[in-house]
Amino acid sequence: MKIGVLALQGAFQEHLDTLRAIGVEGVRVREPADLDRLSGLIIPGGESTTMRLGIERWGLHEPLLDLARSGAPLFGTCAGMIVLAREGDAGCRRAIADAGQVVGAVVAGLVNLFSPEMVVIGGDLGEAGDLLLDPLREAVRRDALPAAAAELKVVAGELGERANLLGALALVLMQSEHEVAARVAGSAAA
Repeated sequence: MKIGVLALQGAFQEHLDTLRAIGVEGVRVREPADLDRLSGLIIPGGESTTMRLGIERWGLHEPLLDLARSGAPLFGTCAGMIVLAREGDAGCRRAIADAGQVVGAVVAGLVNLFSPEMVVIGGDLGEAGDLLLDPLREAVRRDALPAAAAELKVVAGELGERANLLGALALVLMQSEHEVAARVAGSAAA
């Protein structure tokens, strides 16, 4: 048995290591020819926009659909699940909708406490778009106090794969600002 692991980015090495540990031959999939004679495919987590762009760039879109149509099992984790759901995989769509309901119930509790005007869902959750956001919004409408949720907007974040970089940059700038202020205060006291 040979199981492919889409190796464009993300946690592909961990999946290959796990397959090896259980005695299954794992194959890195980076181009269409790598899909030949596979028994199944794992699409690992990572950043879903980057993954979709890589799939298109390396000519894997149609070959991946062909593999799915052949009946080979496909398993997606995190971003991989989002990619499969967008291609119409009913199981992945249902899992994301279920996650939206669960996250929505939690968000409803936060809405009841803080009455925000907007909730921004970022990262891979935001990348799932309306597959996740529609059931999340439904759960918030159902579970939140009407007065707290009346004007609430639930939207996907717009920073995409830049969110982590921009957050890290903001932290560095804040820390630098504190260090500069401390040096100025120290030199003024001397």
